[in-house]
Amino acid sequence: TQDIVDERFEPSIVGWFYIAEARGGDILLRDPLLELLEREEALRRSPLRDRLASVYDPDTGFPIDGARSIADVVDAALRKSGRAGGLRDATDDEVKVALSRLLDARGPDAAFRSLLLISGGPEARSVAGQQIEYWSAQATGVTVLADRLLLEARAQEEAGAVLDEDELVEEHERFAREAQDLLRGEQETYRLWGVAIDVNLTIADQGEEAGPFIMFTIVGVLLIVGVMLRSYWAVALMGAGLTMLVVWLKGLSNLVGLDSSIILDFIVPIAMISLGVDFGIHAIGRYREENRGGYRPRAAFVVGIGAVFAALALAFLSDVAAFLANAPSGIPMVAQFGMGAALAILSAFIVLGLVVPLALMRVEDRQGAGGQGRRRPLVRSVLRWAVIGLTSFAAGVTVLVTILVPAAGIGLLVAFVVLFLALPYWLAGRRRTAAREAGSARPVRVAEASGWETVGTLVRVLAERRLVLLPAVLAVTAVAAFYALKAEAAFDVKDFFRTDSDFVVGLDKVDEYVGDRGGEPALLYIEGDLALPSSVAAIREAIARVDASQSGRFAHGQSGELAGSSGALALLEGVVENDFTRAAVSETTGVPISDTDGDGLPDTTEQNRAVFAFARENGLPLNAATLLYTPDAVKERLWISEDGLRHATAVSFELPGTRSNANIQAARDELEPIVADLRAAIPDGRVTLTGEPFTRLAGLDATFDSLQQSLPIAVVLCLLVTAVFMRSLRYALASIVPILLVVAWLYAFIYMFGYSLNFVTGTIAAISIGVGIDYSIHFTVRFREEMTRAASKGDALHAAGTGTGGALVASALSSIVGFTIMALAPMPMFAAYGLLTAVMILFALMASILVLPALLSLITPEITPERT
Repeated sequence: TQDIVDERFEPSIVGWFYIAEARGGDILLRDPLLELLEREEALRRSPLRDRLASVYDPDTGFPIDGARSIADVVDAALRKSGRAGGLRDATDDEVKVALSRLLDARGPDAAFRSLLLISGGPEARSVAGQQIEYWSAQATGVTVLADRLLLEARAQEEAGAVLDEDELVEEHERFAREAQDLLRGEQETYRLWGVAIDVNLTIADQGEEAGPFIMFTIVGVLLIVGVMLRSYWAVALMGAGLTMLVVWLKGLSNLVGLDSSIILDFIVPIAMISLGVDFGIHAIGRYREENRGGYRPRAAFVVGIGAVFAALALAFLSDVAAFLANAPSGIPMVAQFGMGAALAILSAFIVLGLVVPLALMRVEDRQGAGGQGRRRPLVRSVLRWAVIGLTSFAAGVTVLVTILVPAAGIGLLVAFVVLFLALPYWLAGRRRTAAREAGSARPVRVAEASGWETVGTLVRVLAERRLVLLPAVLAVTAVAAFYALKAEAAFDVKDFFRTDSDFVVGLDKVDEYVGDRGGEPALLYIEGDLALPSSVAAIREAIARVDASQSGRFAHGQSGELAGSSGALALLEGVVENDFTRAAVSETTGVPISDTDGDGLPDTTEQNRAVFAFARENGLPLNAATLLYTPDAVKERLWISEDGLRHATAVSFELPGTRSNANIQAARDELEPIVADLRAAIPDGRVTLTGEPFTRLAGLDATFDSLQQSLPIAVVLCLLVTAVFMRSLRYALASIVPILLVVAWLYAFIYMFGYSLNFVTGTIAAISIGVGIDYSIHFTVRFREEMTRAASKGDALHAAGTGTGGALVASALSSIVGFTIMALAPMPMFAAYGLLTAVMILFALMASILVLPALLSLITPEITPERT
């Protein structure tokens, strides 16, 4: 319905609203009003002038020349009263007298509802010998209007190309920001903020602000990789691999037609780093493990990758199944997240799980080294770690640039490969050749012990105490599940943007100064034969019922009038109220317009049709010189079918407090009976609630429901894939249990620490399936492998814990450190994502090396001589 409204009532004039707040406590004084007036005049003289729109405002009865505030109105009133210089020559007392006359004549809301944000009521005071209503206000509103067609034509001309809808929206926002800069000026007597003028640009800005934190997340991950694997080449190759992943993801996403979004551009690549590093650490770790066992690098790679490939492939397939469970969703953001994440896993499996370990083997085979090597002097050791740090930083910069600007990132990738891979590889080869010629070539060395024996011992001890551990975990999970079910979907800009950003502050100022006297518009789309007097009466009755509401869900102005627009009803009332307008319509159409019953509306269907047809063609004149509504303004309120028998309009109500989903839901519940009655009163009618609050609530609810539905689907798919691949339902079920634990623990954490489920945090639950199943599969596959050669079940658990458990700790630690860095970001969206992802990975690690071994021990028979 919102799409229909946007198409049928596309505005010819686009507008933005700003709030100017006095520094001295009262903006209704000469100095702040004069400064505001001068800034408006600067806007009208600026290069933006040719795109500004000049219209008559029927709500206030004043013309708007591109921009308008109370300063214009007071200045005009002062000039009309004989003060030739207007505000420039006036005193504070004269300003107060002029305001008193204006407000007394028109009422504060009838004339200035969108201009004057009054804190408290007026007080009686004697000024310049006159007893007046003394009005003061902390803040006032400023409206800026632009011609949409001229604005978009200029934008496309400057771009030299046809811009799509999203690009045009960004051009609107850039224009609004330029106007804001001009209106701000020096801000000596007031401060000014736009109200929701630039959501897309704010997202882009905060994405760029998050850049350093994303970069240091990657740097932290790579440094941990360097510490765990004790290898410069592992860090350099992993850094190049991560950049390749981003290139692959962007290319494949474009190939399959996924739209750019904050989820696909930032969240999926960051998640891919975590999952991708897991692939790399497990593959390299197993290769190194076989190298420690005495194999030369080439043989160690064949044996190691051959052993771990089953787990890597199963993890890859189960991840893809889990993420593709979101693809059938009817919510584009959820579906694209599922497909984008699946492409990311495919890329990570190939690049980090296979290509990077292969490249590392080739390097180590050529160098004749297999690990840390001989002990180094302190200086050489410090230099070595400095080089690893530099390489990690360079890789982080390269990955970040590739996320933000793919073309530049590819160039940096080439430079990174040359400086940190090709050149060191060539120099190492030359040194080895020189050493061989000198007869001092070093023998092939094997990697040192992994140092993860403690993990193996912990796994074994806990598994042996499974009858105590598992009931305790079950009890904790039951409590977590109770709280997890209390987690609710919510949307507040403070969950996404910095609280000190202009976007959030502007909305805070609306809450502070407008309160329940205004809010976000909700629309009632009405379609049918609206020329029937019964239809018109039904629309008026619906508006009256909303007006009479005592719930506080609908904004009412200072004078008690309902805030909003009556749509096409205003056209009919405008004709009856104005004799000049009524005569013009009657004379042009030949249909006399009458109101014999005195209800303020034309009497017959024929008269209503005549008004609609005349207004669509000519607009509605206020007098011989001024149009009350231009033809374009009428088209923004009224749609007529080609045969003229069907009409559509949109009635709006302003909802205060729409940053709370509960308020939107309550307003929707209150409006639904009114909608049902109105739908029944209009023959063959269509009446639907829409507007940004309701579409946002519906989208958030649908996204949350879709993610909730996709979780069990993903679990079932993972179970089926794992069961088929392992050829064991018993081990598949054991591998799935950690997923359920992680999801329950994570949702409970979200609820208990005050987070809400939204478009960003909701994706973490889906990612938790991928991480959880990966960790479980790696451990289960390794345990079953060790069972084929161990002397006892405990020995198999110890070996799996030392080998794969150590790799799990290493990969989890690298991811936790990286995402903890992101949790320090000043932007709530990225900070929450970083913290919750770090917590989720910690939960996945705990479930896989503390709980899963106990389950495996429980379901696996002990090794006997006969079984051996």
